[in-house]
Amino acid sequence: MGTEIVLTVAVAAYNVEQFLEETLNSLVLDCDGLEVLIIDDGSADNTAEIGKRYEETYPKGFRYIRKENRGWGSVMNMAVRLAKGKYFRQLDGDDFLKTENLPGFLAWLKDSDADLVVTPYEEVDDGSGKIVRIHSWENGENPVTIQNLMERPEFGIWACTFRTQRLQDLGIRLLEHCYYTDVEYLITACLAVERIESWDRVVYRYRTGREGQSVSISGARKNYRQHLKVVWRLCGLFESASEEKKRMVLTRTRLVILQQYRFFFYLSPVKSHKRELQKFDCELKQRSEILYEIPGSPIRWMRRLHFFGYRCAAVWIVWRKRHRRKNV
Repeated sequence: MGTEIVLTVAVAAYNVEQFLEETLNSLVLDCDGLEVLIIDDGSADNTAEIGKRYEETYPKGFRYIRKENRGWGSVMNMAVRLAKGKYFRQLDGDDFLKTENLPGFLAWLKDSDADLVVTPYEEVDDGSGKIVRIHSWENGENPVTIQNLMERPEFGIWACTFRTQRLQDLGIRLLEHCYYTDVEYLITACLAVERIESWDRVVYRYRTGREGQSVSISGARKNYRQHLKVVWRLCGLFESASEEKKRMVLTRTRLVILQQYRFFFYLSPVKSHKRELQKFDCELKQRSEILYEIPGSPIRWMRRLHFFGYRCAAVWIVWRKRHRRKNV
């Protein structure tokens, strides 16, 4: 009888030769129970060479798979289907896990029956390697719930380990050829969660501070229309969710909608971009009055002014974001 696979880690690898060895080294353990799927999304650099080398060196735990380029969502679609572990989590090819905590995490997962296990994660500055901040989810004596997690913008897939069978039963099918599908994955997977538990040690280490990341100004300017596709997909998830799950989907979808507004303000403040912003605002209102309402957001004042002052607001918002980044 073979060793039980407790955890499948799906490494989404696309042109990450600069980081991939550090990523995969963080998964090399002296214990069993870990399956690593290195899914190469059609890379044009040396990602394939690195992935194959780790598969040859660690044949029991590492598997390299190459596919045509269809984006992060397609990687997760494939990984969930192939996963053999009791639990499943993703790992971006430029991030890494906290190696010293993994044996304890595997032992803990082996005895867990939760649908979702949440763990703290670290943000690590790409330039200095220093820990910028640690996000954790314990809230005194209050239980950790999906609702209170979704209310925190910093809660994301980096904190999540899902029961594989739940994901496979969903037949999860994320958008392909599209950035920002991590939040689609988060909400879709959480719709299947009934029981949630937390483990108090860091598992994921998220690399931050690189220009060109999808949430950076340059990334947003390049990909804001892809983010818009995700917004409309989440609107659909909200509309189809059961009554008991609707509040959870509403909470996070509103945060994503607010991000879409920010992305419009990251663009060069020309008339064509202002018209796109106004069109989005109008279509959102027509689609859902509930999602259109964003309590406490300054966007309400811009709406009342019909987005008069868009140019000045865009310049100020971009300046503030860049200024904050320099002071981290």
